[in-house]
Amino acid sequence: MNTTSVLTDLRAAAQADARIPAATAAGFLLLGSMVFLFRRTTQQDDSGIVKLPDWASYLTAWSFFTKRHDFLFNGFAKTGQDLFQFRFLQHTVVAVSGEEGRKVFHNDKYLDFTQGYQILLGGAPRLEQSSQADYVPENMTWFNKNVALLFSKERLADVLPSLLDDIHTSLSKSMPQKEGRIDPFRNVYDLIVQMTIRMVSCRSLSNDPAAVADMWKYFDIIEKSATPFSLIVPWLPTSATRNKEKATTDLYMFLVKYIEQRRNSTPTSDAFDVLISSGLDNQQIVGFAMIIIFAGITNSSVNACWILIYLAAHPEWKVKATKEVHDLLASYSNPVYANEPLHKRLATIPIEAWESKMPVIELALKETLRLTATGAALRRNTKADLPMAGKVVKRGWFLAYSAADVHLNPDIYSNPDDWDPSRFEPGREEDKKQAYAFIAWGGGRHPCSGMKFAKLEIKMIVSLFLAGFEYDLVDAKGNPPKQLPVPNINDLQRASPLGDPVYLQYKKIVD
Repeated sequence: MNTTSVLTDLRAAAQADARIPAATAAGFLLLGSMVFLFRRTTQQDDSGIVKLPDWASYLTAWSFFTKRHDFLFNGFAKTGQDLFQFRFLQHTVVAVSGEEGRKVFHNDKYLDFTQGYQILLGGAPRLEQSSQADYVPENMTWFNKNVALLFSKERLADVLPSLLDDIHTSLSKSMPQKEGRIDPFRNVYDLIVQMTIRMVSCRSLSNDPAAVADMWKYFDIIEKSATPFSLIVPWLPTSATRNKEKATTDLYMFLVKYIEQRRNSTPTSDAFDVLISSGLDNQQIVGFAMIIIFAGITNSSVNACWILIYLAAHPEWKVKATKEVHDLLASYSNPVYANEPLHKRLATIPIEAWESKMPVIELALKETLRLTATGAALRRNTKADLPMAGKVVKRGWFLAYSAADVHLNPDIYSNPDDWDPSRFEPGREEDKKQAYAFIAWGGGRHPCSGMKFAKLEIKMIVSLFLAGFEYDLVDAKGNPPKQLPVPNINDLQRASPLGDPVYLQYKKIVD
């Protein structure tokens, strides 16, 4: 498996809504004009899928990177079809909507996940070199196997106390006073970074705040260097490209140092030791760790922020969730630790209870994800021409499906812009109206292999907040906000908030 390639591809999928410098935009328009002069205005095929004009595929690429939801939404509005195709650089992409297309998108085994995201760097392999009959998604098999090793129930139980220690330490630093105010999109975000690094590296790294800061510095450079322009024309030497290459090399060497230390030490249950014992080389371990960290940072971090905000904005659900945490402590924590700090008591709760005895917080998280997980998933048809919704997706073509098509669909979810966890309760179950009506954790052949750990991270953070603090939602002046922010539907990286900022006004009630 080429782990470096997969890492780059997955990071490319998370970029959106970047600022566009004037000089860059001007150069891009010039490039688009050149394409206009030399490309044909239309191309005919027998797929039956309506086609957007492809006279400027570089300009299309720009829209697809910077405002992907708007681009897809407008395409469906213009064509009036469940499928439409467009040119993205040298590739054909089919935008998919509707239940029939969604079922094929999630179920066909030859719609490849990893090759799907390679389009974002123009790095998709030529299918003429592949076997049409014997394709096996080796990259995802390799990845899921190692996720299963790291996120097994036994290992989660083993690392649970350390993760709760991380949360307690981080909150003690960001919330040192008995009362105060925090920005959840900064302070809670940092919690997930620390917890994810612990879960996929080793104690000598995750226990060292300076080392974690150094590691995050490299990730930050890589992230900020992945602008739409650098992703569309990666061959063009720019400062962003050079910074990214240097940071990637520095990060690789940084992690290899710790991996080599573990190779020469007594094995433990640390992630690096688990991956070493399974036979992975240094490049594979680094690539795998980087993918997991990026995925955790771009998904779990923002959802932990949003669920705390939504609970604060809906007191009836906050009361129910708080009671659930207290009931969990009363029923499952070890009474020997009754006088210990909250995070120590939570650490004695069995992993089975964390996973199956928190239905209120499960509903709250599911509804949060419905509103935040609205990005576009990508696939590539790697075998033969594929029937879909009465049309044909050609071999080698790419497909894009936006989760907003189903998560914000008023025919499925009543008042889809409202946060209402009761929509998933027995007797209502709006997500059962259509196939794959909830796909925040993937679906079909591509469920999220890290779902259990992602849920655990968020449940632990929410539990410490609800049982350890009284908190309310306030604006910059300390007053109840007139309006909640909303997730930026075009920001595929972090579902960042749109609107006036809000804060958590807290009062510590237990240690």
